[in-house]
Amino acid sequence: MIKVLCLNPTIDRVYHIQNFKAGTQYHGNIANEYIGGKGINVAHVLKQLGDNPLLYCFLGGRNGSFIEEGLEHIGVPTRIFNLEGETRITINIIDRTNGKETEITEVGSIAKETEIDLFLSELNSNLNSDDIVIASGLPANGMKSDIYKTISTMCESKKAKCIMDANGKYLESSFPSKYFFIKPNEAELGLLFNEGKKLSTEKIVELSSKLIEMGVENVLITRGANGAIFINKEKKYNISVPDEPILSTIGCGDSTVAGFCFGYTHNMSIEECLRLSMATGISNAKIGKIGVIDNFDIEELIPKISLKPL
Repeated sequence: MIKVLCLNPTIDRVYHIQNFKAGTQYHGNIANEYIGGKGINVAHVLKQLGDNPLLYCFLGGRNGSFIEEGLEHIGVPTRIFNLEGETRITINIIDRTNGKETEITEVGSIAKETEIDLFLSELNSNLNSDDIVIASGLPANGMKSDIYKTISTMCESKKAKCIMDANGKYLESSFPSKYFFIKPNEAELGLLFNEGKKLSTEKIVELSSKLIEMGVENVLITRGANGAIFINKEKKYNISVPDEPILSTIGCGDSTVAGFCFGYTHNMSIEECLRLSMATGISNAKIGKIGVIDNFDIEELIPKISLKPL
């Protein structure tokens, strides 16, 4: 079973403002609201692909109630843990004229130690050897920065597989530990190793190899329109993607993670998992709605994904 963790959910409030400039007043805009947080996005996409994941989620206040209702609507089974105060809101400003996306994220609420302990205890008790645990996004306030490392160790002890998709200090604090799959983008990989945000293919392979040495089985480094680099102990691929019209990249990484995990749990080869993974991310970008994909579009995109051995 796939178990998805969303330790710090959000309501994504999306504005479309053309030629957006700081210091300018914009009147009469209507926001689109989505229940979000990386784990929720992953679970939603898995549901659309045909899986039935269990979501572990921390929620609080009226915003938390709004998210809970949304999860019921999309049919994702959820175990909810309490946050003190209001679940956060994230403002996304999409400027399609200039091809820029601006994100403003609130700090969010505080998770009590008792609720964190309850969550970890329940997750540990319910883990089985054939489970995949997807740990995505920022932990809530009150959680230790190495909480994903704790969860990875827990999975290892139960012979479950842990997938991690985090950034910043939470990515750095997650090592050394064992992960079945991680998906940083090019900039996140560079920052992790203090190498800058733009990397050559050779440098990406070099740094990804270091992640393999640190305990990761499969590494996928996404590069936007330039595709991705994949590496494990047996295989290395430069992945090319087709040129498609993109409406928004918000949630694309989460969709990519969901596609890979779905493929793996349905006994696809690594190559098939990678093509499905990339096609799922592109589908989300073409639709422009967070955590929304088109399965027919994915089927058409898969043959257009090229894998070249490195």
